[in-house]
Amino acid sequence: LLSVAHLFDLDAETPANGYRSLVHTARCCLAHLLHKSRYVASNRRSIFFRTSHNLAELEAYLAALTQLRALAYYA
Repeated sequence: LLSVAHLFDLDAETPANGYRSLVHTARCCLAHLLHKSRYVASNRRSIFFRTSHNLAELEAYLAALTQLRALAYYA
């Protein structure tokens, strides 16, 4: 997607379109999911581990990633 994003810019001085934003948002979402997954894997046996909070956060980011995947399909 990034390889063709420049074709849809407003002009050469204004590199703006939704493709870069979509890729950046998906990248940030994946990075947070990876960080949270590593956190859960290393701390799940702790007595202070909040299972429901971490599960809810993972579910929310996975739902967002599902929607981002659908947007990337349409892009």
